[in-house]
Amino acid sequence: MGECNKIAIALVFMCLPLGCTAPWQDAKEIQCSDSDGTIFYTGPYDEESWYGYLVQLDDGAGAIYPKHKCQKMPA
Repeated sequence: MGECNKIAIALVFMCLPLGCTAPWQDAKEIQCSDSDGTIFYTGPYDEESWYGYLVQLDDGAGAIYPKHKCQKMPA
């Protein structure tokens, strides 16, 4: 195994338990609110489509939140 691969693997094993995120990963977080400004979802999304954001819910089901009700959160 090459030296670079060993270093990369070591960094992954060090960062995962500490909750680090790699700088090359985009934070895929959104915040969605209704027309009154009440936030009804804040968290990660799995996929972005033309219509909205696909979110995996706790019970194993998925939901799509419309783009016009959501905004991406800064990384």
